[in-house]
Amino acid sequence: SSLLAGSRASTAISDQLIPDRALSGAVRLLLAVLVGVLLFGAPAAASHVETRIALLLRSHPSNSARVVDRVPAGRRLPAIGRTQDGEWTRVRTARGEGWVPTSELREQRGPDDGANDHDDGAPLAHRRGVRPEVWVADSRFHDGDGARIAIAADRVELRGHPSDSAVVTGMLRRGEVVHLVRRSADGRWLLVDVGGGEHAWLAAAATAPAAAPSTAAIAMAVEGEPAAVVEAAAPPPPLVERHSANHFSVSAGGGVSLWRQRLVSNGTDALSSHELDMTAVAAVAHLGYLRSIGRVFRLGLEGDYEWAGASGVRYQAPDGTTINLAIQSHVVDAGLVAGLHFPGRGGVDLGLRVGGTLELDAVQLAPSLLLPSQRVLGVSAGLRLDVAELTRIGACPIGLGMHVSGLFPAWATQQATLADGTSSTTWGLDAGGALTFGLLARQGGDLLAVAGYDYRILRTHFEDTSPRDATMTVADRGTAQHVLTLALRYVY
Repeated sequence: SSLLAGSRASTAISDQLIPDRALSGAVRLLLAVLVGVLLFGAPAAASHVETRIALLLRSHPSNSARVVDRVPAGRRLPAIGRTQDGEWTRVRTARGEGWVPTSELREQRGPDDGANDHDDGAPLAHRRGVRPEVWVADSRFHDGDGARIAIAADRVELRGHPSDSAVVTGMLRRGEVVHLVRRSADGRWLLVDVGGGEHAWLAAAATAPAAAPSTAAIAMAVEGEPAAVVEAAAPPPPLVERHSANHFSVSAGGGVSLWRQRLVSNGTDALSSHELDMTAVAAVAHLGYLRSIGRVFRLGLEGDYEWAGASGVRYQAPDGTTINLAIQSHVVDAGLVAGLHFPGRGGVDLGLRVGGTLELDAVQLAPSLLLPSQRVLGVSAGLRLDVAELTRIGACPIGLGMHVSGLFPAWATQQATLADGTSSTTWGLDAGGALTFGLLARQGGDLLAVAGYDYRILRTHFEDTSPRDATMTVADRGTAQHVLTLALRYVY
């Protein structure tokens, strides 16, 4: 009815402006349509926004929601809604609708001339209310499929190639989640899907694996429509794993050591067979370096030092007297490490270590108690397994490490005048494990608390006459040590 009224009004106006009644009906109709368009056809001003930087279009108003498109900087888009807090704006692109941060937009109001729209002049769809979207299980963007990584740095640049000199194509902020496509050969760069089937490279050191999203209700309102509630994912907690070509670790700590040494021989002297026990203070230190070669192979060096000592070890002599001794144990272990790294759950490492071990058991000499100190040097080889994230307690990742190694061949040396024999054969065994607790995860590295246990045994068999005891011709000296420690470890 409004269109008919407009046509009548336009006919009346044309009669007043054009007195010539001889105009054809076609001309009259054309004039009526033109005047009607002028009076009633002018479009209303539409709300538009312009992107300040390149942005990811997300399905929900959350940095961890799935990516549905990528919008370049300077793009002019129709704005069709906002969240109640105003932090997210819903816009329309050629590939659909989604959410972008309001802080990265510039407001624009005016006629829709289509000069810079993403859809290049395509007709706009009618406004619609915000509804929870349908999740497609087979979609490449589905939250449960593929590896999801979160940005752990304040900002990270997207690049066209895995190089610091490559062209910057966009930027992501801390907490944003994208899908991993693959890693570079050296592990320093990650190719990610930024939405709309487009890929870009970013620095691996600025990322961490994303946890499965937990949901939180977010209310969103569209102008003229009731607010709807959409489940949005919470930002992921920090993880431990680092994707880099170089891996450094250093740790130090202390604890307690239970040390026991026993000598059994065929001698008949008072000291032909004896036993020493001590509960001592212990200290440990570790330094390691690993280099990634390809995607899974790693090669490096590492060293460990372990000390235990007590100054008041009591020895009960055969004549009933008590003698206080000072005893120290030093163990230095270093070697070459080669292994495999398997991604997932913070990373799993399986390695082989070959190196050398030096162990020194020093016993204080007393006038009435002449017991030998012993130094052992040997070749060590063993296996190790490290799981960076076995489970989680809240936001704290819990890891597990285990190792076992053998010492053979090895050579034992004692003071010449106090030796248990003139020829000897030595072997040893070392086994232990540790639990790691993630305390702090940053782009620069991870700080862990390490609760460790180590069990070490050393056996030496002596033959021939002992210089200090002529009644001894065969003897066996064994040392066993339990070490419980708590340390801090920094991994980069």
